[in-house]
Amino acid sequence: MRNETIRALIELNNRFYSEHAASFSSTRQTPWPGWTRMLEAARRAWSLGENCCAGAEWTAEFSSPFSSSHEAPGKTPSAHTIAERQPATDLTASSSLEDSPCTQPSADPATLQVLDLACGNMRLASALAADLPSTNISYLGVDTCDALAATAAIAPGNAPNATASTQPASPASATAGTAPRNAAPARQLDLNAPSQAPYGQVGSATLLTQHGNLHASYQSLDILDELLSRGARATRSSIDAPLADLICCFGFMHHVPSANLRQALIELLVSLARPGGVIALSCWRFMDDARLAAKAERLDRCVTETTSTPALDPTDLEPGDHFLGWQNDEHTLRFCHHVDEAELDRLSQTASAVGAREICRFSADGRSDTLNRYLILRRA
Repeated sequence: MRNETIRALIELNNRFYSEHAASFSSTRQTPWPGWTRMLEAARRAWSLGENCCAGAEWTAEFSSPFSSSHEAPGKTPSAHTIAERQPATDLTASSSLEDSPCTQPSADPATLQVLDLACGNMRLASALAADLPSTNISYLGVDTCDALAATAAIAPGNAPNATASTQPASPASATAGTAPRNAAPARQLDLNAPSQAPYGQVGSATLLTQHGNLHASYQSLDILDELLSRGARATRSSIDAPLADLICCFGFMHHVPSANLRQALIELLVSLARPGGVIALSCWRFMDDARLAAKAERLDRCVTETTSTPALDPTDLEPGDHFLGWQNDEHTLRFCHHVDEAELDRLSQTASAVGAREICRFSADGRSDTLNRYLILRRA
């Protein structure tokens, strides 16, 4: 795929999220059931070592307690708050993160360092804080869509009266490196400080109010533009965070154009984890759903027949590339790539080549419990 096509597809999606941030965020208010299973995989990796779940599918023993839910494909799970739900395994048990410092690879066993790449409205921060109430969590969300980040959940009556901060990112940890002088400045926002809440709405001041164990911050950065322009190694230096214990990248892989760029993203994710850290990503399997597949095939034909912009050449698309609308509006296009099992194998091999081995993969979420395919890795 030509770089011109890649950039056109990235811009298509960036425009979609900027224009539809509020409506998209309204459909993403509760955690995916697969996150609980991801967290259990991470806990087992840290407590059992390298041999846990090695290359195996999840069995009934580890099945999600929410697999019987009946959400429609593409919708969020039923409206139970994260605090009301019980994880698949009691994370306050003696083998959990809560009681045993040795189960975390972090240099600071009292704090779980979390990096959420393509964080959206940062609902993962609240989910982790509620599922791990006795663990201090230092969370950094990174995304290019500030408007979507600005929809982060705010507790009633706690919305901060503030304006956006444009101060430069604070110096990164010595283990993280610093952004080169010619890199575009990334804005770091401490969401626990009302004076820095972007648009006066990012709720963390509320996240901290709701979850006293959470310190959340947000960095505005176009990861795909960085990867395309500078490569994985240089992009790593632009992210203002120490090496993390847990790296999550959910609901993003399907928006990454070209197999080469998806492999570069995997290399970046691995490079951001500390030794022993866990990398978790999800791939939306929309073409496995008959309804969504029919919509994608119809829009693919429309794009092929009507697109005249040289930068968006339909003949330059790769196998698995599709287009989808939003809700009932098929004039609002999004680029979406379907990662099948063969490509997931290749991504796992890419991770292995740069120092992370697969510990498990599983399907979860949606009415069928197969809407997303998760790949869980552990850095050596």
